[in-house]
Amino acid sequence: MKKSYITVRGLEDEVIVKLARLAREAKLSREAFIRQLLTRTAETKGMMEQRFLYEELVQSCLKVIEENTVITQLLIEEVKELKHGKLTN
Repeated sequence: MKKSYITVRGLEDEVIVKLARLAREAKLSREAFIRQLLTRTAETKGMMEQRFLYEELVQSCLKVIEENTVITQLLIEEVKELKHGKLTN
């Protein structure tokens, strides 16, 4: 995969100091730490999008299951009535 470069301007000095400290604690260069941070953020965003789509699919499936359950219960009642000769058309 082709590598690209990003330049970030206008960061507060305090933010840069915090990033440097976090990088040292992780035993990484500041650049490597920020690269990991950005990569994880991008991957997390993709996972969040997938989760949203999954939740929509689950809700859709639940609606269909609920509708099928109601229909199945009605059919069961009709079969019981047929067995007992109570259904007349």
